[in-house]
Amino acid sequence: MRLVLRILLVEDDDAEANALVPSLGRWSYTVDRLPDGRDVLNRLVGVDVVLLDMRLPDGDSHALCGRIRAISDVPIIMMSGFDEVSDRILALHSGADDFVRKPYDEGELVARIRAVIRRRDGAHPPVGTAGEAVVLGDVEIHQTRREVLVAGQPVDLTRDQFRLLAFIAGCGGVICTNERIVAELWPDAYRSRDVDLDEQVRAILAVVGRPWLIRTVRGVGYQLGWPPARRTR
Repeated sequence: MRLVLRILLVEDDDAEANALVPSLGRWSYTVDRLPDGRDVLNRLVGVDVVLLDMRLPDGDSHALCGRIRAISDVPIIMMSGFDEVSDRILALHSGADDFVRKPYDEGELVARIRAVIRRRDGAHPPVGTAGEAVVLGDVEIHQTRREVLVAGQPVDLTRDQFRLLAFIAGCGGVICTNERIVAELWPDAYRSRDVDLDEQVRAILAVVGRPWLIRTVRGVGYQLGWPPARRTR
């Protein structure tokens, strides 16, 4: 990874851009800004993250996100000042890696930028694999077999509990945002927000008996944990 990372900001609002560019500069990011989507596809070389506004004046930002994804694996974070569920779901389906709502907290935005870069570069604690299983310590998550083993013994998870655990495991250590989890696993419940993820995670950890397995990032989402190091005398 380069020491100085480049961000391509696609934002038509001058006030938003003028505030964001120096803000990200304080975190040692180099920011190139485009006011619309016309030249985005020609400016992707050497870019580490694309920050793409959901409401551009010259067209469909979701379609543009799809075109970027068709030619590049550069991480894309979509930004929106609107709280429309359909936009956020479409952003994920269009190929975005994450999204933030405006007005955004600077620290949260930087954390999300770092998270998508880590995913791209694979800079996560190694997760062991055994065939089709994700293995962490003595926990094996078999995606195809829909089975979880702890110390070699199967544990009894409900269908929804297994889907949630498998989804978090499939993120490979990257934070899975609450919005992404619900949009992907329970799309019909996305608008009503009637899925209690905290309750689901607590139930999974109670059954598995490994409290380190899922780490809660309060207000953001969840990610795989890692077995605690053994103490030596």
